Amino acid sequence: MDAWNISSIFIHSYILMSCLDEDEQLDGVYVTSERFKNKHLLYLETDTICDIFTAFGEDYPTQFKWTDLPDGQERFLGE
Repeated sequence: MDAWNISSIFIHSYILMSCLDEDEQLDGVYVTSERFKNKHLLYLETDTICDIFTAFGEDYPTQFKWTDLPDGQERFLGE
């Protein structure tokens, strides 16, 4: 799953549960969105989450395009 879809799952999260290591430090999270609640439960490590949020925080898009797919989903087409 790409960073755009993962960030969308965070924004529209239905389940968001932290996972701690043996030292009770944040190790990652389990997350799913309303749309995927009966299909997927993702586990993302803390480093992966930080990398995605950093990439989005350092990106300054000037435009973007969407399209509606036949199955009702939306697709980001890029800048």
